[in-house]
Amino acid sequence: MDLHTPTTLLLIVIVSSALAATLGVIAWRNQFELKLGAGALALQALAFTLLSQRGQIADVWTVVGANLALASGVAMLAEAVYHFQRRAPPRAWIWTPVLLAALVAALLIDRAAARVSTLALLVVLQAGVVLLPLWQCRRQTPGHGQSLLAAGALLLVLIALGRLRPLPEGGGLGSQLFGGAYGQGPGFAGVVLVLLLVALGMLSMVQERAEMALTTSQAYQLFRSDVLDRLSCGQPLPAVLTAFALGVERLHPGCGCHLVLCPALTRALGVLETPPWPGGGTAARVSVGEGERSTAAAAFTSRAAQLGLARCRGWPLLASDRQHLGTLMLACRDGPDAADTLRADDLTRLAALAIERSVDAQRLRDSERQYRELIESANEGICVLQDGLVRYANPKVRELTGHAEAELLGRPFLEFVHAADRTLVARKHQPRLQGKSDNLRYPARLLTHHHGARWFELSGVPLEWQGRPATLNFLTDITERRQEDELVHELAYHDSLTGLANRRLLLDHLELVLAGNRRNGRRGALLFLDLDHFKPLNDRHGHHVGDLLLVEVARRLRHCVRELDTVARFGGDEFVVLLSGLAAEIELARQQAAQIAEKARDALAEPYRLTTTHDGVAGTVEYRCSASVGVLLFAGPSEREGAAEGLLDQTDAAMYRAKEAGGNVVSFSAQPAG
Repeated sequence: MDLHTPTTLLLIVIVSSALAATLGVIAWRNQFELKLGAGALALQALAFTLLSQRGQIADVWTVVGANLALASGVAMLAEAVYHFQRRAPPRAWIWTPVLLAALVAALLIDRAAARVSTLALLVVLQAGVVLLPLWQCRRQTPGHGQSLLAAGALLLVLIALGRLRPLPEGGGLGSQLFGGAYGQGPGFAGVVLVLLLVALGMLSMVQERAEMALTTSQAYQLFRSDVLDRLSCGQPLPAVLTAFALGVERLHPGCGCHLVLCPALTRALGVLETPPWPGGGTAARVSVGEGERSTAAAAFTSRAAQLGLARCRGWPLLASDRQHLGTLMLACRDGPDAADTLRADDLTRLAALAIERSVDAQRLRDSERQYRELIESANEGICVLQDGLVRYANPKVRELTGHAEAELLGRPFLEFVHAADRTLVARKHQPRLQGKSDNLRYPARLLTHHHGARWFELSGVPLEWQGRPATLNFLTDITERRQEDELVHELAYHDSLTGLANRRLLLDHLELVLAGNRRNGRRGALLFLDLDHFKPLNDRHGHHVGDLLLVEVARRLRHCVRELDTVARFGGDEFVVLLSGLAAEIELARQQAAQIAEKARDALAEPYRLTTTHDGVAGTVEYRCSASVGVLLFAGPSEREGAAEGLLDQTDAAMYRAKEAGGNVVSFSAQPAG
């Protein structure tokens, strides 16, 4: 049944316009190849619109314009295919037929038979330009979209060849390519089917590529996660890179992967393994050398060529600081650019990240090993405290405290601190944990297992231990040093024979008492004692017996005074007692001082029984000795330099008056000081 030609042309225009609009809407934001496809269908709609006006407008529009639009539409379809495949289109082959179609239509406008046959051949040529890339990339392009598009192009070829059929039969050239018979049933159905196949083919190709890209992206993410997981698990770099190469080959079947590392890296990471490449041969996936010029890389390239992977290219692997780490080599079959097909940029970044992280991890392990060796061999106790518990203790800590490692780890540090120092240690530890006292050093007593309480100097700095705040603490045993300091202090301020204060310490205490008296208005007193008849004891029994008597004198004087008073020995047989906190009234203060002075004089007058040893034989020496006592009351108004020495001189003068009075008496200074 013949269809009305204007009606069929209108239907073709409507179908072309609808399909063009559909592709245009879908490709509005992206998919440039769909925009080209929409343009191709729009040009077809324009061509059939012009044909529908045959006889109503000039032939130059209906013949030349329609053929130009039709040829341009097929050319845009070829552009869309090449753009989809990310290949450079052969524009001379694509657009030259368009110019020829316009020229033929114009020159042969009045010669229908020649025009129809020539234009049909040009359409066949253009359809071949579309079919060629589809055939070349039939393995790389996923899905059935390319089949639909190829079917549309082949149907177009059949329609064009059908226009040539009357020529050998001698039927004449009256049925033109765009003549009245073209709008009949079979011709109309063929044109509509071509339009539908082209539109569906383009949509399917884009959709299938998007699905393939999503699948590839998911596979790549799994591959990337696997590589990073191997790094986080601490696998050696050769194993990680081998897994990387295997993953690349699984992602892209029929491709080969090889990595060439800089020699400087291998010195830090050790010897690399070189497992065989699948498919036979000895080319390794990981090697050491200077990029693509290395022997192993050349062997890989040669083996890849034998397996039909002729396209082999290398990409530099760069660290974040642009340092050259190596080269990633990829081999694939002839086809699109490997950089696009294999996502080479992503692969190089991942490989560089794996190498850089592995190098950093190795450096960190080396640093940790060296640091641990330093700590383990340190001559100072080092321990880590976290939440108040001992988390680490080096061998020196165990040696100093006498505790085994199991006895230290996990226990509160304060358990090992002397009870009297626990508050101090707890108070000092908190600011150290906050990083506010890095230079803080202080002494405290720790309880050792083998030597009891010993003095340690504690210091430390904050740090992170297993991702949480902690402190790194240093313990130095200062017991001997502290004992030496105490001994030096003792010798500097005390009499070595009796243990009493010496002249320096007495003067310090006297200055303090004078200052206190100035504040509270009270009085003090100085007692200067000199032993009577001491020299005969030394002459008769020797100095060692005299020393025994001096020690006993010191003991008796301590029992005669209060705890706040000071007893000192000035050398020889001279002793001084400093009384503080006496009454503010001078008479009452005089009575208090006299009472203590008489008590001391009486105590020293008691007989002495001194036990001696001579040639291994113990003996006892009995001796009577008294003391002359000079007393000076003082207040505290004087602030002049040397006031304390002046008070001692006055007290010494009072003692000599007691000596002149026959000894064993107490003599007060005539004029109280202050």
